[in-house]
Amino acid sequence: MQFSQGGEPVFEKILSIKIQVEMDDNHGEFMDLKSGYYPYTKGEFSGVAEGVLLPQGGARNLYSDSYLEGKRLIEDEIIMVLLTDSGEKIYCEALGLILRDTDTDSNDFMHTSWRFRTASPNLAWLNTTVGIAKTRFFNEGSEYRAEHNIYRIVP
Repeated sequence: MQFSQGGEPVFEKILSIKIQVEMDDNHGEFMDLKSGYYPYTKGEFSGVAEGVLLPQGGARNLYSDSYLEGKRLIEDEIIMVLLTDSGEKIYCEALGLILRDTDTDSNDFMHTSWRFRTASPNLAWLNTTVGIAKTRFFNEGSEYRAEHNIYRIVP
């Protein structure tokens, strides 16, 4: 593993995935918690490969029933399939957390950990990679809802 002069790990950006989801405000109930499922309607990605997000999969959220200083914690589970411009598929799974301001209904942050599966010989190293992401949310009316910027620790 490579470390900077200060002993901190070095991160390398591997993917940026822009996504759009079908919004649904009709939350279900699970163990007295609100839950929602948001299927993907479109997306694109760039980085170690480029291509589109297939309209398969989506994000499942589980909303906390308690608030901390006006903030709500949301657990997020993501499943998606990426199709590269060269016709190869990358299966992605992610788990993470969203912190949402309950007054403004805006997201303070979304952090996720990512795993990948692919049969691509050129991208086989993704099969042993755990990515971490910081997500950027776009304003309402934008072409995309969010962008996952995924990094790996440089080995």
